[in-house]
Amino acid sequence: MRFTKALVLLIIIIFSFSYKAFAESGFTEGCIDISGTKLYLRATENSPVVYELDEGARIGVYAEEGEYARVVFGNYRGYVKRETIFVPTEDAYEASVYANGLNVRMSPGEYSTVITQLKEDTKIKIVDVYGTWYRINIAASDVDGDEDISGFVAKEFVLISNDSQGDIILRPKMSGSRVKTLQKELKARRFLSANATGYYGLATKQAVGDFQVAAKLSPDGIAGQETLTMLYADNGIKAPRVTVSSSSSGGSSSSGSSSGGAWGTCSATYAALSGLGKVHLSSWESIDVAWPGLSNRKSALITDVTTGKQFRVTRYNKTSHADVAPDSANDTAILKSVYGGSWSWDRRPIWVTVNGKTYAASMNGMPHGTDYNPNDNMNGQICIHFNGSLGHATPSVDSRHQEAVQFAYSIAKG
Repeated sequence: MRFTKALVLLIIIIFSFSYKAFAESGFTEGCIDISGTKLYLRATENSPVVYELDEGARIGVYAEEGEYARVVFGNYRGYVKRETIFVPTEDAYEASVYANGLNVRMSPGEYSTVITQLKEDTKIKIVDVYGTWYRINIAASDVDGDEDISGFVAKEFVLISNDSQGDIILRPKMSGSRVKTLQKELKARRFLSANATGYYGLATKQAVGDFQVAAKLSPDGIAGQETLTMLYADNGIKAPRVTVSSSSSGGSSSSGSSSGGAWGTCSATYAALSGLGKVHLSSWESIDVAWPGLSNRKSALITDVTTGKQFRVTRYNKTSHADVAPDSANDTAILKSVYGGSWSWDRRPIWVTVNGKTYAASMNGMPHGTDYNPNDNMNGQICIHFNGSLGHATPSVDSRHQEAVQFAYSIAKG
């Protein structure tokens, strides 16, 4: 009898201890913001790693201990670096859009219903994270509307403001959408030649260091607040372009001004030019009439000045410059190839031939906004600017586009 009572008492003690150990106080839901985040057994990097968490993993956050947070993920418990997670009840980042025509969707997914589109530099507030998507709120005053907007946008087109999240630092061995966005910008500025993989490896560290040297920052290869501010600013800092000498047709490798980047030429440039005839530096007003975007749409031949490659596009709407989409998937492949196989906001000098007349122009290579041609293997449109055309976000001339237009015209003149 005594043995039975002792056994029952032991079971009660064990159950009570287990309950206290696992019945923790209420937790707050959060989200892993950086892929490959390590879940440590204890709050130190020297502790064993219990699990590696993917970007977007939803976790329960119990408490913060210094630079770590105590969390639960399914059956796993442990500690993660606080900087790797987003907690909606504590974090709300001020941010801005850096992709004109960014879709705001009802739910986190590229096939979700589009609520509205945002202009470049629109101010937003990030209130939650869902994998590679941010849930955002936008004040009506920031979009000239009558009501506030709430929805989801893709992470890669949003820049978190430095004053609200100054401890955001991208460093080697990190991965995720923020690293991929960093790499895309480094490629656009010609500091990175490798593909944008989303992993911060040696090539990315070297590219960041090279950018820091060009920006007159301390070259440690770590993308901290000051580096990210300079990288995403409209400052024209780019690595020198290695140009290819032209053939004996008389041209030589050339470069544009420092603020707009440098553009080269090659033998294919002049071979293509010989078939175009005279290149005109016409005003945007006259081109707007010659190349309509609403009715009687016309396909145009695009010649990339630097490579001499050619493809066709059609203008689809009526704006202060030409919003176009490639005519076919093959045209898209050629367009992408002139940017080294990756989409980029970089401006490039081009010649546009429509109705038998060729104009000096400039394009970017980043699909955005409305997808006018579902058969071109490109989700969105790209912009083409001419002499005096204006940007979407503000009624002003884009100086970088205009430099590319002038370069295209100067090469054509010889």
